[in-house]
Amino acid sequence: MNNSCVLIAGIGSFIGQNVAEYLTDHGIEVIGIYRNRYPTCAAQKVFSCNLAKDEFEKYLHNEPIDTIIHFAGQMNGDKICDYLDNTIGSTRRLIDYAEKAQIPAFIYISSVAVYGETTSCVNEFSDRINLSDYGMTKFLCERMLEDSHIKKRIVIRLPRTLGKGCDLSYLWLPRVTAQMMKNEDVYYTNPDLLYNNLLYVDDLSKFLLLLLEKEFMGFEQFVLGAKGCMRIIDILDKLKRSLNSQSQFIERPAEGPNTCYAIDSMHAQAYGFQSREITEIIEKFAKDVSTSIKGK
Repeated sequence: MNNSCVLIAGIGSFIGQNVAEYLTDHGIEVIGIYRNRYPTCAAQKVFSCNLAKDEFEKYLHNEPIDTIIHFAGQMNGDKICDYLDNTIGSTRRLIDYAEKAQIPAFIYISSVAVYGETTSCVNEFSDRINLSDYGMTKFLCERMLEDSHIKKRIVIRLPRTLGKGCDLSYLWLPRVTAQMMKNEDVYYTNPDLLYNNLLYVDDLSKFLLLLLEKEFMGFEQFVLGAKGCMRIIDILDKLKRSLNSQSQFIERPAEGPNTCYAIDSMHAQAYGFQSREITEIIEKFAKDVSTSIKGK
C-alpha cells in the first residue's frame, strides 16, 4: 500500500510499538496515540491522550488516515467501571470518529480472553463460558465494531504474544521466563495439556500488513495461535534448556477451570497468516530475553 497512513491507538504498548516499527519499515506512515508510556518506535507523529475523555480528534485534523489499528484498553483492574471507561468507552469513541471521518478500515485487537473457560481447541465460532471482566468487555467491543458502518472491519483475537520488549510480569510464560532467569522454582499445573496459546509479535505484524493490502468489505474475525502444539511440561523444559536455567519444576493442582490453551488458526491461515512453530517461538523469546539482560 503506497502512501498508506495508519493510526495506531495504544502505540506505547509492547505490541503497539513492535507493530509500528514493522509497518514503518515497510513504507507505511504511522500516527500513534499513547496514554502513559511514550513509544520509542519510529512514527511520523505521536501524541498523548485519554481516548475515553480527551478530544483526540483535534490531533487528527486533516490527517489522511486509511486504517485504525486499535490496541488500547484496560488490561486489568478491580472495578468494572474502569473497563467500561477505558475499554468500551474509548473503543466506542474511536469507532464514532472513524465513521464520521469516513475512515475505510478499522482493525480491533481483541484477545482469546473472549472465550473464558474452555475445555477444547477454540476457533472463531467457539462458545464463550464464564468470561472475566476483561474478556467480556473485549467481546462487547468486537460487537460494536461488527455493528458499525465502517467499510472494512476486522477483529483479531490474540493469544499470549511474545517478542523483544515483552513485559516479564505478564502471566504465565513471560513470568515463568523471569523466574527461570533467576533460577527460581517454577510451579505448574496440567503437565500433559496440549498448548499453542502463543504468538511471536513479528508474525502478527506481518499479518496486519497483509490485511492492510487486502481489498474486501464487511466484517471478518480471526483467532491467532502458534503453529503446532506442545505439552505444558515440554514447553517448560524447552524454555529451561533455551535459557540454561537451573530452575526446578514443581507440579501443583489446578486452582480453577482452564482458560484458553489450544487454538485453531485455519481461518486466518486461509487469509495468509503464518506463525512460527511453537518451539521456534520459545527459542526466539529466550534469546530476546537473554540478549536484553546482557545488554543492561
